[in-house]
Amino acid sequence: MAITQEVEDVIFGFDSSAGQVDNPVLVLLEKVQEYGEDVIKGKNAIGKPFYIMRMCEIFQLGIPTPNQIDAVIRAFKKVQDRYDIKPYLVIETTGMGLPNYQQFEQALPNVHGIHPTGEGSTVSQEGRIYKVPKVDLGSELQVLYENGRFLIPAGIKERKKIIKQFVNFTWIRKESGTLTVENLKSSDHDDVCDAAAVAAWFGTYGIRKFRTMAKPPGL
Repeated sequence: MAITQEVEDVIFGFDSSAGQVDNPVLVLLEKVQEYGEDVIKGKNAIGKPFYIMRMCEIFQLGIPTPNQIDAVIRAFKKVQDRYDIKPYLVIETTGMGLPNYQQFEQALPNVHGIHPTGEGSTVSQEGRIYKVPKVDLGSELQVLYENGRFLIPAGIKERKKIIKQFVNFTWIRKESGTLTVENLKSSDHDDVCDAAAVAAWFGTYGIRKFRTMAKPPGL
């Protein structure tokens, strides 16, 4: 059976909440689905979707919020003109992320938010904002990457640094007892992983729930 691949969705992930530790980051993911061609049964899915990072822009620390927002809007509109499908923009809404989300919501279509929550909480949804345990976001990204379903092409700028972040992105039990997901070394960055995690989680779960208007997992 012949295998074809097609881009099913295009998803931006934006994390501007890291403040003084990590840089604001904008990533662009293609969600790709593999299909088998069968003349009798038509098009049938034969594999799980995977993601390809097509862009990763790491902003400088201290860049003013209006400049960040302008850059994201320009990137969104440029991609919107390039693809036949409308892109999604997924904002991490902790810290400065929530006011950024509210500004993007006024300027662009298909804007959604993800607010990471603590261990033991469940996924919930308020309008277009999902509350998702950070361990769920991290585990989804880790499973995708370790199973070869999250690809970082050779042309991505600072690819080696990004891969290092992905390799060291893991579960950590803090002194308080809280389980979280971050870089193995607290001094290292995990900003790209955070932006990629909200985009990938939304691509795997949020889009389907949004389209079907069904309850998200955990409800």
